[in-house]
Amino acid sequence: MSVPRLVRLNRRLSWLLVVVSVLVLSLGYGQTVLDLDSGLVWWGHSVLGAVFGVLSLVHFVISVFVIRYDWGRSVRGVLGGEAGGLVWLRLGQRVSGWTLVTSALLVLLSGLDWFKLGTGWILPFSSHVRFDLFLSLTLIFHVTIGSYFALLRRRLRAGVREPSGFSAARREAIILMAGMAVSFLAVTYLDRLPRLSDAAERLRGLLPPGQYEVGRLRVLHVGAVPAFDESSWTLMVDGMVENPVTLSYGEVRGLPGASSVSDFHCVTGWTKFGNRWEGVLLRTIMELARPLPSARHILFLCERDYSTSLPVEELVGDDVMLAYGLDGGDLPAKHGGPLRLVVPQKYGYKSAKWVRVVRFVDENVPGYWEARGYSETADPFTNDRYHSSRATRN
Repeated sequence: MSVPRLVRLNRRLSWLLVVVSVLVLSLGYGQTVLDLDSGLVWWGHSVLGAVFGVLSLVHFVISVFVIRYDWGRSVRGVLGGEAGGLVWLRLGQRVSGWTLVTSALLVLLSGLDWFKLGTGWILPFSSHVRFDLFLSLTLIFHVTIGSYFALLRRRLRAGVREPSGFSAARREAIILMAGMAVSFLAVTYLDRLPRLSDAAERLRGLLPPGQYEVGRLRVLHVGAVPAFDESSWTLMVDGMVENPVTLSYGEVRGLPGASSVSDFHCVTGWTKFGNRWEGVLLRTIMELARPLPSARHILFLCERDYSTSLPVEELVGDDVMLAYGLDGGDLPAKHGGPLRLVVPQKYGYKSAKWVRVVRFVDENVPGYWEARGYSETADPFTNDRYHSSRATRN
């Protein structure tokens, strides 16, 4: 393909990238600001993010290796005071383009943290929303300059003569600058909107650092939601105990029950206040199984090869339970039903979904996410998301 055609292709790619990025950011803000937890929204956000990444790569290659830009000449002209307005605009467009590539990379990597591609301790998922804001502001600036060049090319092709008074170029510049200012304010306001109430909650000591409040529990887990057959489902309690037992679902529901209202803090950055759980306290399970003195930890084995482990002494509170109910109804499968662990004082990955085995052991066994770099202690109020040895190993 000839260079002129590649230039035209690159120009079309740039506007396609604008459309895709606006869709990606809109879906992202829909999840954080409007509290949308639809699986379709989440997958749309992820797929469009991948499309944005591929298109950005193609656009980047053409811009760098085909449309060669003389950085040295532009910078020398600006520093020497010899550059005109168009040189400033071109330089600004190139700088904003590179900044856009950098911010998009940060957004993509921080967004992929949930899949644990080795970036979690460098770019935590909790920083994803902040990078979204940076990308939004950079995009607005880049599009404003690009729009000015598009209008300029259109006037040149049409042979429009500049009037002696208020020129078309000046009128276009004012309109574009005003639009950029409004867009900057809108994006910044949208980003800060869910955090207005967060500030008050932090003052009350309820919202941990790095968290923002959401209106409902979101759905994040490893693998697909498993099927539940009550007739064959069992909960096994074994390991270092005097009385290992295997309970049916009905027998679990028949144990002395309890309810508790607690907050749920997800390691990805959101917090849902005031969840009402119903279930069986862990200490009730301990009283039933009678663990040996040497049993220091409990390993929870779940569907989809998920696991986590916690010290026994951290599981005896009045709000730590194996829950089968949520907010007055049965626990939905997408939230861990028929039975999930609830440990409110820890990040959510410790509150394992779809528990099938409660095993008493004499030492800590790293769970699914702990083996991938997440903290063993998982304390939300100390922002303890990743264990320190992660950085050493990587």
